[in-house]
Amino acid sequence: IDIDFPSGERREEVIQHVFAKYGARNAAMTANVITYRSKSAFREMSKVLGFPPSVADRFSDSPSAFRGEDSQEEKPRDRKAEFEERISNILPPSHPRLAPLAHLYHAALEMPRHLGQHSGGMIVCDHGLDLSVPLQPATMPGRTVVQWDKDDCEDMGIVKIDLLGLGMLAAIEHALDIRSRRGDPVDLALLPKDDPAVFE
Repeated sequence: IDIDFPSGERREEVIQHVFAKYGARNAAMTANVITYRSKSAFREMSKVLGFPPSVADRFSDSPSAFRGEDSQEEKPRDRKAEFEERISNILPPSHPRLAPLAHLYHAALEMPRHLGQHSGGMIVCDHGLDLSVPLQPATMPGRTVVQWDKDDCEDMGIVKIDLLGLGMLAAIEHALDIRSRRGDPVDLALLPKDDPAVFE
């Protein structure tokens, strides 16, 4: 369920209302499980093996013949070929840590890196959400995060409510406020649905 609000403080008021209504054990923000992609996997695995940061910088900056960096559509064989293509311009094939680097890099790809918080996705229940999934305090005060990824919640058929803050709604709200202060208010409910000028 997507519910759109003007961006700003009002959305946080709604989120806090949901927490107050359902309680800390029955409502939580959904998580984003951030996974290792090409750049982050190479950067961290090369650091583990003692390579200087310049090696990771060169790897990240090197052009690729495959789809865009960190594309969801990369195929495993493409990743292997891409790694070999990129690394060939950075390290010689005889480098003693090249094989361990390649192994760790490919092992890390798509593995969870850290848990983030979805900006507005929430799940609620009427009793003990924490009986089914661990909950944790969010870094943002007054919020709890469920340790399920937002996409996994949808795949499991859990009703997820996205409380979304939209900049365009805020812009419309501000425009209506300006019109009212200038003595020419607009009532959106009275705008004709088939008026070409409205669409213009």
